[in-house]
Amino acid sequence: MDGIFSSLSSTLGSLGSGKIGHALIGLLILIVGLFIVKFLTSIFKKLLNSVDFLEDNNLAQPIASLVKAVLTIFVLMAVLQHFGLTDVLAPLKDMVNKFLSAIPNIIGAGVIGYAGWVIAKIVSELVGVGLNKVDRQLLDKTGNDSIQVSKIGSSFMFAAIL
Repeated sequence: MDGIFSSLSSTLGSLGSGKIGHALIGLLILIVGLFIVKFLTSIFKKLLNSVDFLEDNNLAQPIASLVKAVLTIFVLMAVLQHFGLTDVLAPLKDMVNKFLSAIPNIIGAGVIGYAGWVIAKIVSELVGVGLNKVDRQLLDKTGNDSIQVSKIGSSFMFAAIL
C-alpha cells in the first residue's frame, strides 16, 4: 500500500509533496476507493439476487449493505493510514479484526442450524409415518377422521428437536 502512495507522490512531483498535495492524494484515495466499493457492491448484489432463497426472503439487500459497510471501512482505513492517524486507526483495526473473526462462527452456526433442521424434518416425518397407524386405529374405533395424531406428533417432534 505504501508503494502505491509513493508512486503516486512521485508522479505528482512537487505538487504531491506539499500539504495540499498530501490532502489531494488522500481525497483521491477516498474517491477511488468509494467508486471501487460501489462497483464491487453492485456485482455482489447481483450475485445475491440470483440466489432464489435470499431474494424470496428479502435478505439480499441487508447482506449487500453489510458488505458495502465493511468495504467502506477498509477504504476509510486506507485514508486514515495515508494521513498517519494511527490513534484513530488502531480501534478501527481492532473492530474490523473482531468482526472478521466472528464470520466463521456465524457460518458455522448457520451450518449447524441447517443440519438440525434437516434432522428434525427427517425425524418428524418418521414419527408422522409411525403415527399414521394410530390414526387408522382411531378412525376404526371412533369413526372420527378429524383426529390426526400423526400431524400433532410430527409437529411436536419437529419443534422439540429444533
